[in-house]
Amino acid sequence: MEGALCLLNHLTFGLEGLATVTRQVRLLIALSAKRLTAHPAESEQPGTEINCCQELQRLCYFLTERMKQMIEQLKNTDTFFIAGHRGFMAKYPENTLIAFQKALDAGVDMLEFDLRFSKDSVLMVIHDDTVDRTTNGTGKVSDFTLSELKSLSAGVDPDGQSHTIPTLEEFCELLKSYPDVLFNVEIKPSPDAKRVAAATIQTLKDYDYLLRCVFTSFDADIVAYIHDVYGLRTQGFPGEQMFNFVPGPNGTYSKMWAAGISMKLLTPDLIEEFKDLGILSWCYCPDTKEQVSQALELGINVLTCNNPLPALEERKKQKDEIKS
Repeated sequence: MEGALCLLNHLTFGLEGLATVTRQVRLLIALSAKRLTAHPAESEQPGTEINCCQELQRLCYFLTERMKQMIEQLKNTDTFFIAGHRGFMAKYPENTLIAFQKALDAGVDMLEFDLRFSKDSVLMVIHDDTVDRTTNGTGKVSDFTLSELKSLSAGVDPDGQSHTIPTLEEFCELLKSYPDVLFNVEIKPSPDAKRVAAATIQTLKDYDYLLRCVFTSFDADIVAYIHDVYGLRTQGFPGEQMFNFVPGPNGTYSKMWAAGISMKLLTPDLIEEFKDLGILSWCYCPDTKEQVSQALELGINVLTCNNPLPALEERKKQKDEIKS
């Protein structure tokens, strides 16, 4: 149990590192049961191995519950959260590892990114259904294999360095060093969108990232699928913007935890409508000081930005005012 007691010390650091700690606790559960069963003389009394495992299991449950708070913190209206829309896409090629890294360096709380399958069913981080706009190639993403997609340039950064379309696994590897960053995972509408969603959820689960995620789609069928099958937090959009939207008390809105509202549609009445339905109102893309102020004045607390700097500067300003 000494290992478990040491792990408890990590709790004083809040949510940071909880996924790693929880994995270690699960490993201790398995190792403790194996060791104490194999060496009963080490047990102080009969059944010690069972008591040890039970205590570790309770700790693991507690840690998992704490991890669930990661995405739940987005309900906190005493502050506001900043997401990098496709990374730091105002300055770097969208949905590339450099765009995500620069958004992280800037200090965002969340990364928003888009997923589709390649021809060989590899999860690729790309927005459009074709490669035409964001790469030097042409054609549907689903017509390219992973190798073929990797041969394309997904854009050049300000230093002249070319970048490629990342896979979801590459994205996950990058985020290993950022245990507190949340994910807004958008599943793009497509004939195989449910398969994309299922594969995405499994990959994020394998990395112990699942409880840091909210899942987004403009396809109401995908929002319902993720909500009903997996019980995960979802973000949809105003009904008129969604495909396959189902009205009514048991319809699409009942499956949504949050609604993404563009700055063009952001009004007090729409925010109030979602509030009455118990749905959080988030916005995209407030990229100027004026837009950030407008969003905050309307009570928005999650801002998904192409350029996160104005929102980050406003938050720093507010914190400095509190300190003074």
